[in-house]
Amino acid sequence: MIILFAPAKTLDITTNLLPVSYTYTAESNQLIEEIQSMSETSLKDFYGISDNLFKDVQNYIKHFDEPIGHKVLTLYRGEAYKSLDAHSLSKEAINYLNQHLFILDALYGLLHPSDVIRPYRLDFLFKGINLKQFWRKKINDHLISFDKKTILSLASKEYSSLIDPKLNPFYEVQFYNLIKGKYKAVSMYNKHHRGLLLRHIAEHQIKTIEELPKVFYGYQKYVNGYQIEYRKD
Repeated sequence: MIILFAPAKTLDITTNLLPVSYTYTAESNQLIEEIQSMSETSLKDFYGISDNLFKDVQNYIKHFDEPIGHKVLTLYRGEAYKSLDAHSLSKEAINYLNQHLFILDALYGLLHPSDVIRPYRLDFLFKGINLKQFWRKKINDHLISFDKKTILSLASKEYSSLIDPKLNPFYEVQFYNLIKGKYKAVSMYNKHHRGLLLRHIAEHQIKTIEELPKVFYGYQKYVNGYQIEYRKD
């Protein structure tokens, strides 16, 4: 089973520096060169972020040619990664993630947990380049090489929409909370519980959809075709 996860915008750049190592170096360099060629005004408009965050972006772009970076699994510090808490995982769980997990990314394409990357800020909502078009074929060609292995997406639609569901058995997970009589997907709850579920999968070395927990932190599992819903009343 292959597991897909999303990156995070919040980064911990205090982790150990290591030599940069990841798969799609030429593609990432191409994107950075395109971004560097844009005017500051256009770039700020394309990002649509605050002045302080834009200063971070400029700094990341300026130093993108540095040969050192941070390990993926400990660089990200968003809600899902806080729940995953990779620092406290056993060696066996980390080995499992290295074998089964890919992180879908707008700058780096597909990342392994053990890859080492430079800090950055870029997602598929960036308006200056059609990043989904840029990455879609590359990512799907890579995934299809796994010979029809089941794919489990713990990423949001922004990322999972890249995947062609016809190529592999492709399952998506969503968490729903009962709010005012209706089940709703709340972004923060989904990020939190996707991280917890990834941790559970790694700790229990889960290899099939059937092995996913039927009850998880008060959520009941329902499978509707290739949609896996965890609902909580």
